[in-house]
Amino acid sequence: MRNVKRLLKAASLGLLSAILAFSAFGGSSVKAGDDDEIRYPASEIFALLLKERGAGENVVFSPYSVQHILSVIARSTTNEKLKDEIRPYIGTEVEKTQLRHTRTGERILVNSASGIAIRDGAEGVKAVSYPSGALAEKKALQEEVLGSVIDDKAPRGDLTFLTAARFFAEWEEKFDESLTEKRQFTLENGDKVMATTMKGRIKKASGRITEDYELAALPGTDRATVYFLKPLRGASLDAKDLERLIDEMRSQGQGVFRDLDLEVPKIELKSEMDLKPLFRSMGIETFFDGKLAFDKIVEKGPSGEDRCFTLDTATQTATIDIDEKYAEAKAVTQAGFMLTSAAMPSQPHLVKIDSPYYIVIRDTDITGAEHTVFMCFVADPR
Repeated sequence: MRNVKRLLKAASLGLLSAILAFSAFGGSSVKAGDDDEIRYPASEIFALLLKERGAGENVVFSPYSVQHILSVIARSTTNEKLKDEIRPYIGTEVEKTQLRHTRTGERILVNSASGIAIRDGAEGVKAVSYPSGALAEKKALQEEVLGSVIDDKAPRGDLTFLTAARFFAEWEEKFDESLTEKRQFTLENGDKVMATTMKGRIKKASGRITEDYELAALPGTDRATVYFLKPLRGASLDAKDLERLIDEMRSQGQGVFRDLDLEVPKIELKSEMDLKPLFRSMGIETFFDGKLAFDKIVEKGPSGEDRCFTLDTATQTATIDIDEKYAEAKAVTQAGFMLTSAAMPSQPHLVKIDSPYYIVIRDTDITGAEHTVFMCFVADPR
């Protein structure tokens, strides 16, 4: 993920030693016993993404938004191979999960110039012109869900799936802005920098310190929680470790304490990333084999053949804003598919050249224009 771009409000911090996770317990329609099915697939996606991270590179990413777009894509096809490839990563149906602090939305766009017909009754699918109409729809989705446009690049492809997600929660106990000042931050390479850092005694927060990490849980209003985890002494933690450590602290394990004196950087970060390598590493091969038919939303071709697609572009733009009053994170994810070729119909048409016939041979010039160069009539091919 060498193309991840960063936008910092105060200072270039490298990868945050505090790795953030958001949650809003109690707002889901999913049973408590299904928690692992929701969280751990998300951490697996994040772990795969981090393998491509460059040294000193920040990563802002919404696995939830990726899970959402995969769920939308899966419901648009009867392709069981694709559904089997996606199923391990979406757990309980993401679209049915109702969170207290996270809003989501989606769009499915068809290029009106592609000749693709939308099936009668297909919900949420709209034919638009590319790139202007598609970009207008993408911006409208962001304004509706995120309250702002964080990605103004026009979609590409003949069929585009879009999802957006926004988390927002105010702190139960806000930081005293008068205590925010430049404090020392140690980068991955050991360099010391000065970063704008908030400070406060948060009585409702909880924390845990071991030989390997420091973990703080900062409560927001209406049962939102933001976790900050800093590895110590070069400890190596993967995404599932983060989930496990948070779960252990939530269950009031040994060493959990309250009433924190918390110092944490005030940040505003942005990442823009190509998700095609991620989808490949997730093993979603059907995105790339050119045989994927979105037969639940797209009509068959003129001869009754399925219209087939391959993934052309897949991106996510994500931002995070942490200050003295609130935590906010936004993401817009898109997957654009190109029409490859129509699959052969199950009963191909037979063209039988078995009587006198004509032959016309054409060639093209450098502009692509065709010229007839030979013509023939065959009365007897013997």
